[in-house]
Amino acid sequence: MRESDTRQARLAVAINVTPLTVNRWMTGKVKRISRDNLARLAAALNCDPDSLIIVDETDVLATENEQSAAARLLVQRDNQELFIKSGQLENYERLIKAVVHPRLPLSDLADIYSSLTFAAAKQGKLQELRRYAGLKLEYAQRLGDGARELAARTHLVLVDAEEGKLLKARRGLLDLLSSAESQGLRKGTSIPIINLIQVYRLMGDAKRAFVYAIRVIEYLTDVPDTDWPRAYACGNAAMAASDAGLFELAATLKRAEAQLSRVQSPHERTEFALFLLAMRSLGGEAVGISEIEPLAAQYLGAVRFNDGHAEWPALLYRRCGALAETGAYLDQLENHSACCVYEAPFIARERARLLSAQGQAAAARAALEEANSGFIRLAMKKRVESDPAAEQGSQQRIPAALAQRVAALLPALLSSSG
Repeated sequence: MRESDTRQARLAVAINVTPLTVNRWMTGKVKRISRDNLARLAAALNCDPDSLIIVDETDVLATENEQSAAARLLVQRDNQELFIKSGQLENYERLIKAVVHPRLPLSDLADIYSSLTFAAAKQGKLQELRRYAGLKLEYAQRLGDGARELAARTHLVLVDAEEGKLLKARRGLLDLLSSAESQGLRKGTSIPIINLIQVYRLMGDAKRAFVYAIRVIEYLTDVPDTDWPRAYACGNAAMAASDAGLFELAATLKRAEAQLSRVQSPHERTEFALFLLAMRSLGGEAVGISEIEPLAAQYLGAVRFNDGHAEWPALLYRRCGALAETGAYLDQLENHSACCVYEAPFIARERARLLSAQGQAAAARAALEEANSGFIRLAMKKRVESDPAAEQGSQQRIPAALAQRVAALLPALLSSSG
C-alpha cells in the first residue's frame, strides 16, 4: 500500500469516515464538506478549518453573457443618469471598462464607447476622449451608421476646441454640418450646430452663436426624444446671451436648460445656481455674501470648469464689496486643476477689475492687457475695453430681433419635451 493511502486510511479512522471519502476530499472530487467533518479534519491535522477551504471562484465570476448584459445595462439612459446625479462619472467609466469585451455585438460596442466618450468629455479628460471617440468612430463605420459616425467625428473635433484650437474646431464643425446636410442626416445635423454655438460664443461672436441657436432650437422642437441636445443648445445660448449683456434672457435660457436636462450632477447644480446669481447681480439686483460663500466653496470642488464660468464667484464677491474674498478666490482659481485653457483670460479680466476697485490703476491696466492678449491668442475677440472696471466690453452686440426670436421659441421647445 502506498504511503499516501496509509495516511488517508489513518485520517479516515480519526475522523470516523471512510478512506474513500478522505480520498475524494484530497482529490477535489467533492465541492462541499459538512461542518462537523471539517471541524474533525482540522482537529486531526492541527490547523484552522478556514485554511482547508478552497474557494471555487467559477461560482461567483461573471460569464461572458453576464458581462454583456451588465454592459448593456450600464449604457441605458436611466442608469447613466444615476451616475450623473451622484457625480460619479469616474466610477461609471471604470464600471463600463470592467465589463466590456471584444466579442460584444458591434452596436453594443458603439453604444459603450459613446457612453465612455460622454463620461470623458464631462470630466475634461482629453486623452481618453480622443481614444473613446476614435473607437466609437471605428465601430460606427463598421456598422455603416452615419449618425453615430457624425457624433464620433464631432467629439474628435471638440478635442481640438478643448485644446484651444478654436479656428480648427470651427472649420471641422462647419465641414461636419455640410456633410450631414448632404447625406440627409436630419437628426445628426443638430450635433455640430449645437457645438458651433459654443465655439462662436467663445470666439466672441454672439450674433452667429444666436443664429445657430435659433436654427437648432427650431429644428429640435419637432424632433422627439432630444431633450439632452435641446438642453445643451439652451445652455450655450444662455452663455451667448450673458456675453451680450442680455441677462434676463440668459437666466431664462439657463432655466430652460435645467428643465430639459432633468438630470444634473452636483457640480452642474452649483453652476446653475451661480449663473442665476450672477445674472441677478449683473441685472442690478443686490446679492449678499451669504448667498455667494457656500456656492463658491462647492464650485471649487469641480473636476472641470466650463469655458468662461469659473470667475463668477469672484465677480459676485467684488460686486457686493467683498474685495478680500474676491482676491482669495482668484488666488485659488489660478492654479486650479479644473481650469481649461479658456479660463485664464477670463480670470485675468476679473483680476483687472479687482485691482481697479482697489485703486491700483497701473496694475489693473497690466492685468487687462494680459486678459486681452489671452483672448486674442486663443482666437477670441477682445472682451474688454480700456476701462478695467467695465462689466461689459466690446463684444459684438446682437440684433434685438435675434434675441426676441430665441425667447419666442422657448415655450414651444419646452412644451414639446418628453
